Amino acid sequence: MAHNGVSRLLRHRSCLQQPSTLFRQIRNKSTSASTAGVPSFGPVSTPTLEKQLNYVREHLFVPMYMTEHQRRLMFRTRYRDRLVEEQVKVTIGDEEFTLYPRIRQELPDRETVFATMEEMKTPKDWENLIPLLIGLRKSHFAVHRNSYEKWIRLAGKSGATAVILELAKQTRRTGFTLAGYGVGLQLALSLYQRAESAGFKGDVVTTALRQAEQAAHIMNTPEHTNSDPLLDPKRQPWFIGTCLQLSAAQALENGGEDVDKKVASYARKLMGNWPLVKLESASDKWGHRDELLQEIVPVRTGLATALQVDSVSSDKNLRKQIQQRLKVLDDVISEQMSHLPPQYQENPTRGASFVKATPVQ
Repeated sequence: MAHNGVSRLLRHRSCLQQPSTLFRQIRNKSTSASTAGVPSFGPVSTPTLEKQLNYVREHLFVPMYMTEHQRRLMFRTRYRDRLVEEQVKVTIGDEEFTLYPRIRQELPDRETVFATMEEMKTPKDWENLIPLLIGLRKSHFAVHRNSYEKWIRLAGKSGATAVILELAKQTRRTGFTLAGYGVGLQLALSLYQRAESAGFKGDVVTTALRQAEQAAHIMNTPEHTNSDPLLDPKRQPWFIGTCLQLSAAQALENGGEDVDKKVASYARKLMGNWPLVKLESASDKWGHRDELLQEIVPVRTGLATALQVDSVSSDKNLRKQIQQRLKVLDDVISEQMSHLPPQYQENPTRGASFVKATPVQ
């Protein structure tokens, strides 16, 4: 009996000493919780965005970049008083942080984190998307492709498509890939729309073409290749058509001369992938009709512009193929536009705006 009592006492003392042991381990290992520092953010255009980014960094990234032992100290209620009293400090990268009690359920949620992207308005703002996604990946924060598609669209409007390409280059750190059909589509449309806003002339076209070619190069890597060839972005007519339009527009800036034969190459590639061109909308709803227009108008515009370039116009067979395809596309586009709702006549939806900018002849 006495022996059992002593055993219980020793076990009780051991339990009491565990927090002290854990705290001592933290203090003795206050070197580096992670070989990489906590992602930090650069200058932004508004105090609101700066506040949001700092909040995500402090309340999500900092705790998630710490070791399991350190997070245990912060999140478990049994350590709260000791943590406040002892002011335990840890080093992550080159920064020192003081551990303080936290509640796991109060970590920034999806709505809070994603609200930061809504505040990004300038290219400099969008540059912060890179460390933001790196931190989210480290924090095991899942991001759906729909969110990526939205950010690509918003970044494109801000002239920050270069940031999207950089995200793709750092895919192992950011988790971002161009393999998704919708992701690739939004990237292509952003490039097309940016050049369209400049009348497909000048430096904007040169930049858009360079970025499209960078995207094509990235898409050739395994991380950015869709497992289904029929859904692989680099094979899609809307991507090839965008590259064709941009290269043809640049050739016209040079008097219609296809110096490096890019225009003819893209045109032939588009003809070879013609079976992937969508010619019917998913339904009679205008939203689906507009989605179809978004995909086929860049194809139609690219083909029409290519006919004005010498390397294409001088190739009788290629020219004939393109002319035949244009008739098909014109009929499909006219059919969709005949159903344009009255409320979108003055403020057209995205696909309809593409048609109005480059009307069917």
